[in-house]
Amino acid sequence: MNRDIPFIVFTKYWKTHSLSQLADTLAPLGFDGVELPVRSGFQIEPSCADQELYHAQKQLSDAGLPILSVAAPLEEKVFYGCAQAGIEQIRIMFTGQNPKIPYFQRKKEMQSILSHALFWCRDYGVKIAVQPHYGPGIAQSMELYDLIKDYDPQYIGAIWDAGHAGLAGEAPEQGLDILWPYLTGINLKSAYYLPSKAAPSEEILYQPYFTEGREGLCSWNRATQYLRSHNFTGYVCIFAEYTDLSQTLMLTKKDLIYARTLMNQANDSANSL
Repeated sequence: MNRDIPFIVFTKYWKTHSLSQLADTLAPLGFDGVELPVRSGFQIEPSCADQELYHAQKQLSDAGLPILSVAAPLEEKVFYGCAQAGIEQIRIMFTGQNPKIPYFQRKKEMQSILSHALFWCRDYGVKIAVQPHYGPGIAQSMELYDLIKDYDPQYIGAIWDAGHAGLAGEAPEQGLDILWPYLTGINLKSAYYLPSKAAPSEEILYQPYFTEGREGLCSWNRATQYLRSHNFTGYVCIFAEYTDLSQTLMLTKKDLIYARTLMNQANDSANSL
């Protein structure tokens, strides 16, 4: 298979940059596009999305970085702005869930949020893509599949995330296989757990440490092999999430090169079969 898969970058960690500064910083790295946060305090806020997303799309597209996805709340102005700008997807996560509330009650609440937004999906032709996140809520691929399995994949999709899959102890092949009918894209980030400091009498807790792609709990190599062997047609997002923020730009560039190399190797392997 010779189809080129677009590699995009999540721009969350350049929050204070203007759109022109974003383009100047990220275009030289060789990305094919971006995922733009539409959140309070970022370049585009949800309350202005209906007016400003179109112009942001034009500015970034002119720099060779079209917006392929936004990370945003499920609000009508965001759907309208995406439709006007030709952005096909809004990525969301269900995080910050209260573990004291029974899981199936929380699941019902999450599905209510998705069902409420289905009208906008149909009206504006914009898909919702749900991503797992470690911790209470939707942390694993099977939990995500169980959440969205009764929805039409034309409107509700899934994002597989290497970093959170690793933190959940998930084999990449299994997670991707579970989500395959709904899969629109993948996030490549990398993490492992480190013990937090605790007094001798206290329970030792573990916190995730986000690092470069080669060092985490989830194998990017195995993930890319699966994607190519199954003729993946979505996008790959280099998430640019690192605990050491001073290394963000350098590691983002390094991870893009690493991910592209893996995908090309997987492509060569698939073509030789």
